[in-house]
Amino acid sequence: MQVDLNQLSWVKEIEDHTEEMVREWRRLPEGLIMPWPQPGREFMRAIMLAFHGGVSPVADLCPTIMRTAGSVPRLRSLTIQTMEPGGYLAPHHGATSGVCRVHLGLDVPEGNWITVSGKKSYFETGKCFVFDDLQTHEVKNESDKPRTNLIIDCWAPWSTPGERILRMKHRVAHKMGVKRSEMATFFQSTLKHVEEFREKHPEVFAELAAH
Repeated sequence: MQVDLNQLSWVKEIEDHTEEMVREWRRLPEGLIMPWPQPGREFMRAIMLAFHGGVSPVADLCPTIMRTAGSVPRLRSLTIQTMEPGGYLAPHHGATSGVCRVHLGLDVPEGNWITVSGKKSYFETGKCFVFDDLQTHEVKNESDKPRTNLIIDCWAPWSTPGERILRMKHRVAHKMGVKRSEMATFFQSTLKHVEEFREKHPEVFAELAAH
């Protein structure tokens, strides 16, 4: 199901700052963007800005993104993700109930769609598409250009008491390094990759931070 946006008062503010966020994304060096690690998803690249309270150094280069999307209540993760032309994610779903996923289009050519529980919708630049991550969904880029979205995962405001307990357990497990998920592993890889890039190109980070 697609989520009722009236339940998420912050969506409009995020959409209103799309142009500034696009400028920040376009300033990021290509060398910071990493291939998605999961096998069979070679057509995807991404950079994680935040995960379960941890923040990547790249966040310093994206102040508008962090001030708006990064301050979403109950934030789980914040990722800039690019899908190459022809990329296709077969039907899948998240592993945890109570998670709300938000796709904000940063650069969306025509022909980029998502289905959630069989209902097809199209991503748009400057618009948020929000859905329950536990619902089965599939995604495709049918255009001849890359598509880039800002993806926000947060714990849904309508989550049940049981899901809120699970959320607390996830936080504790993450802090203790227990049961590392694919996203957690990718975030740690991101931190390492960014530090290596910064050591090799300190002038790039300094110049970007000055803007």
